[in-house]
Amino acid sequence: MSHIIRMRRGIAVLVLILALAIGGLIGGLAAARIVSDETVPIFVASAQDRGVQRVSFENGFSPVVSAVADAVVNVSSSRVVRSESPFEPFFDEPLLRRFFGDRGRLRRETSLGSGVIVSPNGYILTNYHVVEGSGDVKVVLHNKREYRARIIGTDEMTDVAVLKVDATGLPVARLGDSNALAVGDFCLALGSPFGLGQSVTAGIISATGREIEIDGQKYFLLQTNAAINPGNSGGGLFDISGNLIGIVNAKSSGAGIEGLGFAIPSNTAIKIAKELIEKGYISGRPKLGFVLFEVNDTQDYIQYWRYSQYITDYGVYIAESESPDFKVGDRIIAIDNVTISSIADIKSLLSDYKVGDTVTITISRVDGSGRRPQKLEIPLTLTEQLPSS
Repeated sequence: MSHIIRMRRGIAVLVLILALAIGGLIGGLAAARIVSDETVPIFVASAQDRGVQRVSFENGFSPVVSAVADAVVNVSSSRVVRSESPFEPFFDEPLLRRFFGDRGRLRRETSLGSGVIVSPNGYILTNYHVVEGSGDVKVVLHNKREYRARIIGTDEMTDVAVLKVDATGLPVARLGDSNALAVGDFCLALGSPFGLGQSVTAGIISATGREIEIDGQKYFLLQTNAAINPGNSGGGLFDISGNLIGIVNAKSSGAGIEGLGFAIPSNTAIKIAKELIEKGYISGRPKLGFVLFEVNDTQDYIQYWRYSQYITDYGVYIAESESPDFKVGDRIIAIDNVTISSIADIKSLLSDYKVGDTVTITISRVDGSGRRPQKLEIPLTLTEQLPSS
């Protein structure tokens, strides 16, 4: 009997050893496949306690900073823009173009910001406004290595952009759960203000899910009193365990306003990033199908001279339309009886609609006959906003 028991124990041990070996082999192969697949971003999604036990009044936050600093980078971008001048239309004259070309019309703008590495194979999160319209983007790592970066995708509505550098084995930020944050939690903001190099500020979470509006765009953000300065945009907001909980994107400015900084929650930023990497755009966003220009008291003279025959008052005008029911020069007065006076008003209003909704657009139209403008109400079905080709 004892002989049979010993045999059964031996078989059980052998089976256990084989199971562990096979499991380890399968796990190793799976891990090797993921790491070697350069087309699939590796988001380190599990939050880990890497510093909270060591934070103290004696040590400060230095253990946390040393654990996350390598994942925060400097981002610089540049773009060529057309100068705005009341003399702009004259540069289109063939004789002037023959001698001057585009000289005097074009200038280069530069932008400085920050970013956070979220995968070891080179994916970096930053802000849309840091790289908006850029043709040349450079990333500088904490160890001073420089890379040219490609813009994988951008989303103006959430102010998120994804960059990619050709590198592997990069240090990454571990992702925290921004939904688990509570008002009063400590946080650290890392970035490169004023292009001076990496710096750190500390504060607390002042509010979660804060709705603010910037240029007509609604954002739901984390609010912090950690100091935010120009160049911090796109940098990381971390908890005291060293987990990424937000992407810094704004600071309220104005006389006497301090301690009002904002960040995109990490859960939102990563969700947007994954879709940008997969598709290059965010699906399900509605659009009117117009190219618009705005007439206001800080007039863009280029647009004014180009469309002066249609302009009767301040407001938002249609320059191009995908719908034949609308014409160049139509001024948008209201959408679903909500008064429109700026393009920012339209952006704000569209955030409450979805693709397939039908809205009523009230316009003022000049028909060229010299009569007073006509007031028309025209229904329009919202279509999906796709990336421009």
